[in-house]
Amino acid sequence: MSTSILYHVFGVENYKFLSLILEKNSIGLLVERDASPECPACGSSDVVSKGTRRRWLKALPNGSYRGLYIVVKIRRFLCKTCKSVCQEPVDIISAERLHYTKRFEQIACDLLEFATVKDVARFSGVSWDVIKEIDVKRLTRNKPKWRYKDLLYIAVDEIYLGRVSKYKTIFYNLLSGHIIKVVDGRGGDKVSGFFSKLGLYAKNLKAVAMDMSLNYWLKAHDNIPQAEVVFDRFHVMKLMNDKLDKLRRNYQAECQKAEKQVIKGKRYLLLHNPENLGDDQRRKLDELLELNTPLSKAYILKEELRRLWDEPDFESGKTFLNSWCKKAESSGIALMNEMSKSLKIYRSGILNYFKYGITSGPLEGVNNKIKVMLRKHYGIRDPQYLVLKLLNLKSSKHQLTG
Repeated sequence: MSTSILYHVFGVENYKFLSLILEKNSIGLLVERDASPECPACGSSDVVSKGTRRRWLKALPNGSYRGLYIVVKIRRFLCKTCKSVCQEPVDIISAERLHYTKRFEQIACDLLEFATVKDVARFSGVSWDVIKEIDVKRLTRNKPKWRYKDLLYIAVDEIYLGRVSKYKTIFYNLLSGHIIKVVDGRGGDKVSGFFSKLGLYAKNLKAVAMDMSLNYWLKAHDNIPQAEVVFDRFHVMKLMNDKLDKLRRNYQAECQKAEKQVIKGKRYLLLHNPENLGDDQRRKLDELLELNTPLSKAYILKEELRRLWDEPDFESGKTFLNSWCKKAESSGIALMNEMSKSLKIYRSGILNYFKYGITSGPLEGVNNKIKVMLRKHYGIRDPQYLVLKLLNLKSSKHQLTG
Protein backbone atom coordinates (compact mmCIF):
# COMPACT_ATOMS: atom_id res chain seq x y z
CA MET A 1 0.00 0.00 0.00
CA SER A 2 1.42 3.36 -1.02
CA THR A 3 2.05 6.22 1.39
CA SER A 4 -0.32 8.30 -0.78
CA ILE A 5 -3.25 5.99 0.02
CA LEU A 6 -2.33 6.02 3.71
CA TYR A 7 -2.45 9.80 3.73
CA HIS A 8 -5.50 10.52 1.55
CA VAL A 9 -7.71 7.71 2.87
CA PHE A 10 -6.62 7.40 6.50
CA GLY A 11 -4.87 10.71 7.21
CA VAL A 12 -1.63 8.88 8.06
CA GLU A 13 1.33 11.02 6.97
CA ASN A 14 5.07 10.23 7.12
CA TYR A 15 4.45 6.52 7.74
CA LYS A 16 5.07 3.52 5.50
CA PHE A 17 2.87 0.44 5.19
CA LEU A 18 4.43 -2.82 6.42
CA SER A 19 1.73 -5.50 6.36
CA LEU A 20 -1.86 -6.52 7.07
CA ILE A 21 -2.81 -7.97 10.44
CA LEU A 22 -5.92 -10.17 10.31
CA GLU A 23 -7.65 -10.85 13.61
CA LYS A 24 -11.17 -11.87 14.54
CA ASN A 25 -13.53 -9.04 13.45
CA SER A 26 -10.58 -6.71 12.89
CA ILE A 27 -8.16 -5.77 10.17
CA GLY A 28 -5.01 -3.85 11.10
CA LEU A 29 -2.79 -1.86 8.75
CA LEU A 30 0.67 -2.13 10.28
CA VAL A 31 2.65 1.06 9.69
CA GLU A 32 6.01 2.43 10.78
CA ARG A 33 7.44 5.95 10.77
CA ASP A 34 9.23 6.56 7.48
CA ALA A 35 12.30 8.26 8.98
CA SER A 36 15.39 7.51 10.98
CA PRO A 37 14.75 7.50 14.73
CA GLU A 38 15.57 10.65 16.66
CA CYS A 39 15.45 11.42 20.36
CA PRO A 40 12.32 13.53 21.03
CA ALA A 41 14.05 15.11 24.01
CA CYS A 42 17.25 16.44 22.40
CA GLY A 43 16.82 15.67 18.70
CA SER A 44 19.94 13.48 18.51
CA SER A 45 20.04 10.62 15.98
CA ASP A 46 22.71 8.78 17.99
CA VAL A 47 20.34 6.24 19.50
CA VAL A 48 20.32 2.52 20.31
CA SER A 49 17.23 0.40 19.66
CA LYS A 50 15.38 -0.89 22.73
CA GLY A 51 12.65 -2.82 20.93
CA THR A 52 9.20 -1.90 19.62
CA ARG A 53 5.56 -1.93 20.70
CA ARG A 54 2.33 -1.84 18.74
CA ARG A 55 -0.58 0.48 19.26
CA TRP A 56 -4.00 -0.14 17.69
CA LEU A 57 -5.83 3.03 16.63
CA LYS A 58 -9.42 3.00 15.36
CA ALA A 59 -9.65 4.11 11.74
CA LEU A 60 -12.61 5.09 9.57
CA PRO A 61 -14.96 2.29 8.48
CA ASN A 62 -14.38 0.99 4.97
CA GLY A 63 -17.72 0.38 3.29
CA SER A 64 -19.76 -1.88 5.53
CA TYR A 65 -16.71 -3.06 7.47
CA ARG A 66 -16.33 -1.45 10.88
CA GLY A 67 -13.29 -3.20 12.39
CA LEU A 68 -10.52 -1.30 10.61
CA TYR A 69 -7.45 -0.13 12.55
CA ILE A 70 -4.14 1.60 12.00
CA VAL A 71 -1.53 -0.39 13.95
CA VAL A 72 1.46 1.82 14.68
CA LYS A 73 4.79 0.13 15.22
CA ILE A 74 6.44 2.37 17.80
CA ARG A 75 10.19 2.13 18.18
CA ARG A 76 11.86 2.48 21.57
CA PHE A 77 15.50 3.52 21.98
CA LEU A 78 18.22 4.77 24.28
CA CYS A 79 19.65 8.19 23.42
CA LYS A 80 23.43 8.18 23.82
CA THR A 81 23.49 11.98 23.96
CA CYS A 82 21.04 12.73 26.77
CA LYS A 83 20.97 9.16 28.20
CA SER A 84 17.17 9.03 28.17
CA VAL A 85 15.04 6.03 27.17
CA CYS A 86 12.33 7.25 24.80
CA GLN A 87 9.83 6.13 22.23
CA GLU A 88 8.70 7.77 19.03
CA PRO A 89 5.75 10.13 19.34
CA VAL A 90 2.53 9.11 17.58
CA ASP A 91 1.47 12.25 15.71
CA ILE A 92 -1.60 10.76 14.00
CA ILE A 93 -3.58 11.11 17.24
CA SER A 94 -4.60 14.42 18.82
CA ALA A 95 -3.72 13.39 22.40
CA GLU A 96 -1.50 10.69 23.86
CA ARG A 97 -4.18 8.64 25.61
CA LEU A 98 -6.55 8.40 22.63
CA HIS A 99 -7.15 5.19 20.69
CA TYR A 100 -8.39 6.65 17.41
CA THR A 101 -6.73 8.64 14.65
CA LYS A 102 -7.08 12.35 13.95
CA ARG A 103 -8.90 11.57 10.69
CA PHE A 104 -11.38 9.37 12.57
CA GLU A 105 -11.99 12.18 15.06
CA GLN A 106 -12.43 14.74 12.27
CA ILE A 107 -15.02 12.68 10.39
CA ALA A 108 -16.86 11.88 13.63
CA CYS A 109 -17.07 15.64 14.34
CA ASP A 110 -18.49 16.24 10.85
CA LEU A 111 -21.13 13.53 11.38
CA LEU A 112 -22.08 14.91 14.79
CA GLU A 113 -23.18 18.17 13.15
CA PHE A 114 -26.39 16.42 12.07
CA ALA A 115 -26.41 12.92 13.64
CA THR A 116 -26.78 11.70 17.21
CA VAL A 117 -23.95 10.25 19.29
CA LYS A 118 -25.67 6.85 19.13
CA ASP A 119 -25.91 6.96 15.33
CA VAL A 120 -22.26 7.97 14.86
CA ALA A 121 -21.11 5.29 17.31
CA ARG A 122 -23.08 2.63 15.43
CA PHE A 123 -21.69 3.79 12.08
CA SER A 124 -18.10 3.99 13.35
CA GLY A 125 -18.06 0.70 15.21
CA VAL A 126 -17.00 2.19 18.55
CA SER A 127 -18.74 2.72 21.89
CA TRP A 128 -21.13 5.55 22.70
CA ASP A 129 -18.65 6.89 25.26
CA VAL A 130 -15.90 7.31 22.65
CA ILE A 131 -18.13 9.40 20.37
CA LYS A 132 -19.45 11.40 23.32
CA GLU A 133 -15.84 12.19 24.27
CA ILE A 134 -15.23 13.45 20.73
CA ASP A 135 -18.46 15.45 20.81
CA VAL A 136 -17.51 17.13 24.10
CA LYS A 137 -14.20 18.22 22.56
CA ARG A 138 -16.02 19.50 19.46
CA LEU A 139 -18.61 21.42 21.47
CA THR A 140 -15.98 22.91 23.80
CA ARG A 141 -13.92 24.03 20.82
CA ASN A 142 -16.90 25.49 18.94
CA LYS A 143 -18.60 27.15 21.93
CA PRO A 144 -19.30 30.79 20.99
CA LYS A 145 -17.04 33.34 22.64
CA TRP A 146 -18.60 36.49 24.06
CA ARG A 147 -17.81 39.35 26.44
CA TYR A 148 -20.07 41.06 28.95
CA LYS A 149 -19.26 44.48 27.51
CA ASP A 150 -20.55 43.40 24.07
CA LEU A 151 -24.03 42.55 25.35
CA LEU A 152 -26.66 45.07 24.24
CA TYR A 153 -29.97 43.18 24.11
CA ILE A 154 -30.68 39.86 25.81
CA ALA A 155 -33.67 37.68 26.60
CA VAL A 156 -34.30 35.42 29.58
CA ASP A 157 -36.73 32.53 29.82
CA GLU A 158 -37.18 29.21 31.58
CA ILE A 159 -37.70 25.82 30.00
CA TYR A 160 -38.64 22.40 31.37
CA LEU A 161 -36.19 19.71 30.18
CA GLY A 162 -37.79 16.63 31.71
CA ARG A 163 -37.69 14.74 34.98
CA VAL A 164 -33.89 14.48 35.10
CA SER A 165 -32.77 17.99 34.17
CA LYS A 166 -36.04 19.65 35.24
CA TYR A 167 -36.08 23.44 34.86
CA LYS A 168 -33.29 25.54 33.35
CA THR A 169 -33.21 29.32 32.99
CA ILE A 170 -31.65 30.45 29.73
CA PHE A 171 -30.06 33.79 28.87
CA TYR A 172 -29.92 34.54 25.16
CA ASN A 173 -27.99 37.15 23.15
CA LEU A 174 -30.59 38.63 20.80
CA LEU A 175 -28.02 40.15 18.45
CA SER A 176 -25.68 37.18 18.00
CA GLY A 177 -28.38 34.50 18.12
CA HIS A 178 -26.87 32.17 20.72
CA ILE A 179 -27.32 31.17 24.36
CA ILE A 180 -24.86 32.85 26.70
CA LYS A 181 -25.76 31.27 30.04
CA VAL A 182 -27.70 28.29 31.39
CA VAL A 183 -28.74 28.36 35.06
CA ASP A 184 -30.16 25.40 36.99
CA GLY A 185 -33.70 25.95 38.27
CA ARG A 186 -36.00 28.90 37.81
CA GLY A 187 -37.10 31.99 39.67
CA GLY A 188 -35.41 35.21 40.65
CA ASP A 189 -33.29 33.66 43.41
CA LYS A 190 -31.80 31.12 41.00
CA VAL A 191 -30.68 33.70 38.43
CA SER A 192 -29.76 36.58 40.73
CA GLY A 193 -26.06 35.66 40.53
CA PHE A 194 -25.92 36.08 36.79
CA PHE A 195 -28.05 39.23 36.95
CA SER A 196 -25.50 40.59 39.42
CA LYS A 197 -22.61 39.87 37.04
CA LEU A 198 -24.50 41.58 34.25
CA GLY A 199 -24.83 44.64 36.47
CA LEU A 200 -21.09 44.67 37.19
CA TYR A 201 -19.67 43.95 33.75
CA ALA A 202 -22.37 44.44 31.09
CA LYS A 203 -22.25 48.23 31.26
CA ASN A 204 -23.54 48.60 27.69
CA LEU A 205 -26.61 46.42 28.23
CA LYS A 206 -29.69 48.39 27.12
CA ALA A 207 -32.69 46.08 27.46
CA VAL A 208 -33.77 42.63 28.62
CA ALA A 209 -36.77 40.81 27.15
CA MET A 210 -38.55 38.44 29.54
CA ASP A 211 -41.89 36.94 30.44
CA MET A 212 -44.21 38.70 32.86
CA SER A 213 -42.48 37.34 35.94
CA LEU A 214 -42.45 39.69 38.91
CA ASN A 215 -39.46 37.81 40.35
CA TYR A 216 -37.32 38.32 37.24
CA TRP A 217 -38.46 41.92 36.94
CA LEU A 218 -37.43 42.76 40.51
CA LYS A 219 -34.04 41.02 40.18
CA ALA A 220 -33.37 42.82 36.93
CA HIS A 221 -34.34 46.15 38.49
CA ASP A 222 -32.04 45.56 41.47
CA ASN A 223 -29.00 44.23 39.59
CA ILE A 224 -29.04 45.78 36.11
CA PRO A 225 -30.52 49.26 36.57
CA GLN A 226 -28.79 50.41 33.37
CA ALA A 227 -31.08 48.12 31.33
CA GLU A 228 -34.84 48.39 30.82
CA VAL A 229 -37.19 45.41 30.89
CA VAL A 230 -39.34 44.55 27.87
CA PHE A 231 -42.42 42.34 28.17
CA ASP A 232 -43.13 41.13 24.69
CA ARG A 233 -46.26 40.43 22.73
CA PHE A 234 -46.14 36.64 23.13
CA HIS A 235 -46.43 36.71 26.91
CA VAL A 236 -48.99 39.54 27.01
CA MET A 237 -51.24 37.72 24.56
CA LYS A 238 -50.72 34.44 26.41
CA LEU A 239 -52.05 36.11 29.57
CA MET A 240 -55.00 37.49 27.59
CA ASN A 241 -55.74 34.09 26.10
CA ASP A 242 -55.66 32.52 29.56
CA LYS A 243 -58.33 35.00 30.72
CA LEU A 244 -60.43 34.34 27.63
CA ASP A 245 -60.21 30.57 28.04
CA LYS A 246 -61.12 30.82 31.72
CA LEU A 247 -64.19 32.84 30.74
CA ARG A 248 -65.12 30.11 28.21
CA ARG A 249 -64.76 27.39 30.86
CA ASN A 250 -66.86 29.35 33.37
CA TYR A 251 -69.60 29.79 30.77
CA GLN A 252 -69.42 26.12 29.79
CA ALA A 253 -69.89 25.07 33.42
CA GLU A 254 -73.03 27.23 33.77
CA CYS A 255 -74.80 26.76 30.42
CA GLN A 256 -77.42 24.23 29.35
CA LYS A 257 -76.60 20.84 27.80
CA ALA A 258 -77.47 21.93 24.25
CA GLU A 259 -75.21 24.97 24.51
CA LYS A 260 -72.39 22.84 25.93
CA GLN A 261 -72.28 20.91 22.67
CA VAL A 262 -71.66 24.18 20.81
CA ILE A 263 -68.92 25.26 23.24
CA LYS A 264 -67.18 21.88 23.60
CA GLY A 265 -63.88 21.66 21.71
CA LYS A 266 -63.93 25.33 20.63
CA ARG A 267 -60.91 26.51 22.62
CA TYR A 268 -58.76 26.52 19.47
CA LEU A 269 -61.21 28.79 17.67
CA LEU A 270 -61.16 31.39 20.43
CA LEU A 271 -57.41 31.54 21.00
CA HIS A 272 -56.06 31.44 17.47
CA ASN A 273 -55.93 34.36 15.10
CA PRO A 274 -59.05 34.57 12.92
CA GLU A 275 -57.02 34.93 9.72
CA ASN A 276 -55.66 31.42 10.33
CA LEU A 277 -59.12 29.84 10.52
CA GLY A 278 -60.93 28.19 7.63
CA ASP A 279 -64.47 29.13 6.55
CA ASP A 280 -66.08 26.29 8.51
CA GLN A 281 -64.07 27.19 11.62
CA ARG A 282 -65.11 30.83 11.37
CA ARG A 283 -68.75 29.81 11.11
CA LYS A 284 -68.41 27.71 14.29
CA LEU A 285 -66.68 30.62 16.02
CA ASP A 286 -69.55 32.96 15.11
CA GLU A 287 -72.03 30.45 16.52
CA LEU A 288 -70.08 30.30 19.76
CA LEU A 289 -69.83 34.08 20.16
CA GLU A 290 -73.56 34.55 19.50
CA LEU A 291 -74.37 32.36 22.51
CA ASN A 292 -72.71 34.53 25.12
CA THR A 293 -72.35 38.32 25.14
CA PRO A 294 -69.49 38.49 27.71
CA LEU A 295 -67.50 35.91 25.72
CA SER A 296 -68.10 37.88 22.54
CA LYS A 297 -66.98 41.13 24.18
CA ALA A 298 -63.85 39.49 25.57
CA TYR A 299 -62.99 38.02 22.16
CA ILE A 300 -63.33 41.46 20.53
CA LEU A 301 -61.07 42.92 23.22
CA LYS A 302 -58.52 40.17 22.59
CA GLU A 303 -58.45 40.91 18.90
CA GLU A 304 -58.16 44.62 19.54
CA LEU A 305 -55.25 44.10 21.97
CA ARG A 306 -53.34 42.28 19.22
CA ARG A 307 -53.14 45.55 17.32
CA LEU A 308 -51.19 47.27 20.11
CA TRP A 309 -47.85 46.25 18.59
CA ASP A 310 -48.83 47.70 15.21
CA GLU A 311 -48.73 51.23 16.62
CA PRO A 312 -45.93 53.33 15.08
CA ASP A 313 -44.29 54.77 18.20
CA PHE A 314 -44.19 54.96 21.99
CA GLU A 315 -46.80 57.70 22.42
CA SER A 316 -49.27 56.01 20.08
CA GLY A 317 -48.75 52.72 21.91
CA LYS A 318 -49.29 54.42 25.27
CA THR A 319 -52.55 56.04 24.09
CA PHE A 320 -53.76 52.73 22.63
CA LEU A 321 -53.00 50.80 25.83
CA ASN A 322 -54.75 53.36 28.04
CA SER A 323 -57.80 53.28 25.79
CA TRP A 324 -57.90 49.48 25.78
CA CYS A 325 -57.73 49.32 29.59
CA LYS A 326 -60.69 51.70 29.87
CA LYS A 327 -62.73 49.53 27.47
CA ALA A 328 -61.85 46.39 29.43
CA GLU A 329 -62.86 47.99 32.73
CA SER A 330 -66.16 49.25 31.34
CA SER A 331 -67.04 45.85 29.80
CA GLY A 332 -68.51 44.60 33.07
CA ILE A 333 -66.47 41.39 32.82
CA ALA A 334 -64.46 40.64 35.96
CA LEU A 335 -61.72 38.74 34.09
CA MET A 336 -61.24 41.64 31.66
CA ASN A 337 -60.98 44.00 34.60
CA GLU A 338 -58.26 41.74 36.03
CA MET A 339 -56.48 41.84 32.67
CA SER A 340 -56.60 45.63 32.67
CA LYS A 341 -55.05 45.76 36.15
CA SER A 342 -52.25 43.41 35.06
CA LEU A 343 -51.46 45.52 32.00
CA LYS A 344 -51.30 48.64 34.14
CA ILE A 345 -48.82 46.94 36.48
CA TYR A 346 -46.61 45.87 33.58
CA ARG A 347 -47.30 48.98 31.49
CA SER A 348 -43.71 50.31 31.41
CA GLY A 349 -42.26 46.97 30.29
CA ILE A 350 -44.91 46.51 27.61
CA LEU A 351 -44.40 50.00 26.21
CA ASN A 352 -40.60 49.58 26.22
CA TYR A 353 -41.13 47.50 23.09
CA PHE A 354 -41.61 50.74 21.20
CA LYS A 355 -38.22 51.98 22.44
CA TYR A 356 -36.12 48.93 21.68
CA GLY A 357 -38.13 46.69 19.37
CA ILE A 358 -36.95 43.46 21.03
CA THR A 359 -38.93 40.40 22.00
CA SER A 360 -38.13 37.02 23.49
CA GLY A 361 -39.55 35.41 20.35
CA PRO A 362 -36.12 34.15 19.15
CA LEU A 363 -35.64 32.49 22.53
CA GLU A 364 -38.96 30.70 22.11
CA GLY A 365 -37.53 29.41 18.82
CA VAL A 366 -34.41 28.19 20.62
CA ASN A 367 -36.62 26.48 23.22
CA ASN A 368 -38.30 24.55 20.40
CA LYS A 369 -34.87 23.54 19.06
CA ILE A 370 -33.93 22.31 22.53
CA LYS A 371 -37.05 20.15 22.75
CA VAL A 372 -36.35 18.68 19.29
CA MET A 373 -32.73 17.99 20.30
CA LEU A 374 -33.81 16.19 23.48
CA ARG A 375 -36.35 14.06 21.59
CA LYS A 376 -33.70 13.22 19.00
CA HIS A 377 -31.20 12.15 21.67
CA TYR A 378 -33.85 10.56 23.93
CA GLY A 379 -32.76 12.96 26.66
CA ILE A 380 -29.29 13.82 27.93
CA ARG A 381 -28.50 12.75 31.49
CA ASP A 382 -25.04 14.31 31.87
CA PRO A 383 -25.74 17.91 33.04
CA GLN A 384 -22.40 19.32 31.84
CA TYR A 385 -22.81 17.69 28.43
CA LEU A 386 -26.34 19.08 28.21
CA VAL A 387 -25.12 22.63 28.96
CA LEU A 388 -22.44 22.31 26.25
CA LYS A 389 -25.12 21.23 23.79
CA LEU A 390 -27.29 24.20 24.75
CA LEU A 391 -24.46 26.72 24.44
CA ASN A 392 -23.77 25.49 20.90
CA LEU A 393 -27.38 25.92 19.77
CA LYS A 394 -28.03 28.95 17.62
CA SER A 395 -31.11 30.67 16.26
CA SER A 396 -31.47 33.46 13.74
CA LYS A 397 -30.28 36.89 14.86
CA HIS A 398 -33.03 39.16 16.15
CA GLN A 399 -34.04 42.01 13.87
CA LEU A 400 -34.69 45.15 15.90
CA THR A 401 -37.94 46.88 15.02
CA GLY A 402 -37.87 49.79 17.45
